[in-house]
Amino acid sequence: MCRRQRRQGAGFSGVVRKRAWQVIGDTNMIRRMAVLALVLFLADSSPACRAGAQTEPERVRAFSTQQLKEGCRFPTALVRFPLDDVARNVRLYYIDCGSAGTRRVVGVGGRGMLIVEDIATFNRFLEWAEVRIDDEATALKVVRAFLDLSRIRAANEYGIVTSPDRIPFASADADERRREISERVRLRAPVVVRNSGKFVLEFYEWSRFAGALWRFKATVNQSGIEDLNQTLVMQWIDEADLVQ
Repeated sequence: MCRRQRRQGAGFSGVVRKRAWQVIGDTNMIRRMAVLALVLFLADSSPACRAGAQTEPERVRAFSTQQLKEGCRFPTALVRFPLDDVARNVRLYYIDCGSAGTRRVVGVGGRGMLIVEDIATFNRFLEWAEVRIDDEATALKVVRAFLDLSRIRAANEYGIVTSPDRIPFASADADERRREISERVRLRAPVVVRNSGKFVLEFYEWSRFAGALWRFKATVNQSGIEDLNQTLVMQWIDEADLVQ
């Protein structure tokens, strides 16, 4: 009888020890899970992780503020761009910065971000976008794209004109002014000439904002713009649309 009780006692003791080890194992598991949760929380709270959680427009805003050393508003994506059909894996945003609300253009691509503010930075953007200029049409697109970006606030105020009749004069002297233009300059469609592996362009634009006729001449190679010159041909102040 005593042996059976001892055997039963030993069995009970074994169950208790087994349950105790299970509890210890569960406790260790809980501790390991708690440590893992803490590690994940700290990683999620790190600056790198927080930066990775930002949207692209938020990163554009932070980049612009850092580069320009002035406060910037939330950027707006450019949904239409003259090079959309040839540019690859890049995006463009415009953003207003500083107390005056100066408008800037920021290019985003696999190599990072840059502020497009002159021919040099525009050509870098073309490189990022893998734009290769192999024909006359693309050469003209590239020049027009640069002009549009450089005057992003007033791009709609400009337009290529091919004849005096295409200039939207509002004055009662419109016919006389068109005759004056014809006597001084030969307006025509954009001319693009290939010369020694480069493209030489000439075209005219009317600025509604300034009431002015401009002549543009540019040289473009396979990688980008080499030079761009703008010359005022004629201007009528009373034609200027100064009200924005």
